Amino acid sequence: MTNFDTTRLETGSGAVDVIGELLTVDLHSQWTADDAFFDMLRDKQTIRAMLAEVAGKRTVDAHATATGKVMKGIIKDCLAGDNGREKVSAWVPKYLRFPAAVNARKAGIASLGKASSARKAFKKAKA
Repeated sequence: MTNFDTTRLETGSGAVDVIGELLTVDLHSQWTADDAFFDMLRDKQTIRAMLAEVAGKRTVDAHATATGKVMKGIIKDCLAGDNGREKVSAWVPKYLRFPAAVNARKAGIASLGKASSARKAFKKAKA
């Protein structure tokens, strides 16, 4: 049996996802992709998925053989509206949204699977 502990939000428990959904947290106005975010972004499949979100499939296809650095540069251009790119405002990666999702097939987030059981435990504790 899963207990929903209301005194803490344990990392990876799924509880944060559920609370974020219930509170309708919208990080679009609170978060921006900064240099630290792009420096830590390494997975090329995830970078491609993010590029598709902000620039479209055509851009991804046109840069299929580009390095991650080049693709991240295009994402930055789209977010800033630089270098002739249409500006994309208030973009947040899928894994920072509520409910969270993955940007790429192979990139998993452990708490996503746990969010379902956390939802059930929360509903049970609420009843």
